Amino acid sequence: MSKMTPDHLAEVKARAEAATPGPWTADLSEGDCGVYLEDCPRGLEDCDEACPQCDRWEILKGGLVDGPDYVECGEYSYFSDNDAEFIAHARTDIPDLIAEVERLRTLNGVTQKHIADTYYGGVMPWKDR
Repeated sequence: MSKMTPDHLAEVKARAEAATPGPWTADLSEGDCGVYLEDCPRGLEDCDEACPQCDRWEILKGGLVDGPDYVECGEYSYFSDNDAEFIAHARTDIPDLIAEVERLRTLNGVTQKHIADTYYGGVMPWKDR
């Protein structure tokens, strides 16, 4: 039985529609952690210095009216509540959606075979088109 009930699909769709439009991309920062220099855990004087301890992933969100917007992980993030909700559920929503696509493809194949066997003597004339 698929976990993708109509209610679950509606929830996934609502999260996707509420999130900032894409495309989004992931980019590994190169140590510019963006913290105030007096708070730097390494005591660096120039925040542009590469610091492996500060490396983290950033998400570049596209599709905004004013152009792309960096969304940084960590304390100084710029996620909207809707974006955070979308990201937090992605780890379960995406496998559920994949499972549903696979289930529907299997069902489609079984249905096509049944139609071919019942009406076309086992031949699937639509496959040649």
